[in-house]
Amino acid sequence: MNQNNFKYFELIYSSYFKIVIELTKKYMSINIIIILLIIQIFTLIPHSNSLNSSKLMVLFDESHNQYFTYSNGNFVSALDYLNQSGNFIVKLNKNGTQLNYTILKNYDILVIPNPGNGTTFTLFEVESIINWTKEGGCLLIMSDYYHQSNLQKRGKPFLLNNILGNLSIPIEFTTADIVDEDQSENYNGEPTLIKINYLQFSNSILGSKISNVIIRSSCINITAPYLKYDGAYGPTMSYYYFSSLHKIYSPPYWLLRFQVGRSLIITCGATEMFSDSINPSIGVKWYSIGDNLRLWVNIFNALALQDNIIVWPFYLILTIVFLCGLLGLFVYNKWFLVKKTSKMFFSIEEINLERSNILKLARQCYSNNDFRNAARYYRRALKISEKLNEQDKAESYREKLNECLKKH
Repeated sequence: MNQNNFKYFELIYSSYFKIVIELTKKYMSINIIIILLIIQIFTLIPHSNSLNSSKLMVLFDESHNQYFTYSNGNFVSALDYLNQSGNFIVKLNKNGTQLNYTILKNYDILVIPNPGNGTTFTLFEVESIINWTKEGGCLLIMSDYYHQSNLQKRGKPFLLNNILGNLSIPIEFTTADIVDEDQSENYNGEPTLIKINYLQFSNSILGSKISNVIIRSSCINITAPYLKYDGAYGPTMSYYYFSSLHKIYSPPYWLLRFQVGRSLIITCGATEMFSDSINPSIGVKWYSIGDNLRLWVNIFNALALQDNIIVWPFYLILTIVFLCGLLGLFVYNKWFLVKKTSKMFFSIEEINLERSNILKLARQCYSNNDFRNAARYYRRALKISEKLNEQDKAESYREKLNECLKKH
C-alpha cells in the first residue's frame, strides 16, 4: 500500500501547533520549551517529495452501465485532476470487464460510481470486493439524486446496498433526497440544490480548504448507533424527502467515512456533483461549481490517510510525545496559573449554557406537541454533547430525537 502523503501528518500537527502558539503567547515562561518541542517534531516529519515512494493506485469502475464515465466524456475532468495531483494513478475498469480479486489486488482504492440501468453486482464480484477490503483495500461508493426523470442517472440505492450489506456495514443508501427550502441554505431558491459549508463537515480532511460545495444528493442512513463515522450532513433546515407525503425533518448525512477492519470506506449520495455534466440552473459544469473539485480530491486524501498510519506507526509515537508536552503545559497552568485557568474554559461554560437553553426550548415544544421543532432542538443538543464527548447525554438526546421523529 501507499507510503507517501506525509503532508496529511503535517496538517494534523499544524492544528496542534496553532493551539500551542496561542497558549504560549499567554504563558511566556514556558515559551522556549514549547517552541523547541514544535521544531523537533516538525523537523522529524519527512516531506513526501523527498522520498522515493509509490503513488496510490485507483480503479474507476465503468462496467455497470454507469452514466458518468471517463470513456463517454461525462467524468473526465475529475479523474484527470486526480491523476495530475501527483499522488494517485487512475485506471479504468471498462464495460464488459467483471470486477474480480485478480484485478483488485493491484489497486489501493476502488471507485464505484452510481450504476446505470439493466445491471447488477454478481455474487462473484461482491465476494471479490469483500476479500480485497479484508486486505486493506479502500472503497468509494457513490449513489445519486433519486427523484429525477433520467432513469439512467437516478440513484440506485438497492444495488449499492447489496455491496454494503455483504460487507456487514450498518449503512444504507436511501430513496430519499436531501431538500432544504430555506433560501439562505439552498442555491438561488432551489430546494434540491444545497449549499454545504465547512461547518457541516465533521472530518478535517474531507472539509480541508472547503468554503462551499453545491450538492444535489440522495441521503444516507445509519442503521446502527455503535458505528464510528464522520463525514458531512445537511444544513440546519434540511430534511429527508421520500415523497410529498413522507418527509423526515432532520439534517441528513450525504457523505460518510468509516473504517471496517483494515479498510476505509466512503459513501457519497451524489456522483453528478463531480462530473462534466452542465448544471442547468447555474450554467457551468458540476465539478467546477464552488469547491466541488476540491472535495473530490479531499475524499481520496481521506482514504489515503489510513494507509499512512498503518505503514508509518512511528508518527503515532511523535503524536504521543507532543501530547505529553501539552499535558505538561496544562499541569503547569493548573498549579501555577490558577487564576487564568477559568478563562481557558469559559467557552465550554458558554456551550453548556447554550445547550441548557436549547433543551428548555426542546421540552417546551415537546409539551406543546410540536414534535418537529422539538426534534430540531434535541438534534442541536445531541451535536453539542458529541462535541463535548459526553456520550451518556448524547445517547439520551438521541433517544428523544428518535421519539420526536416517530411522533411527528
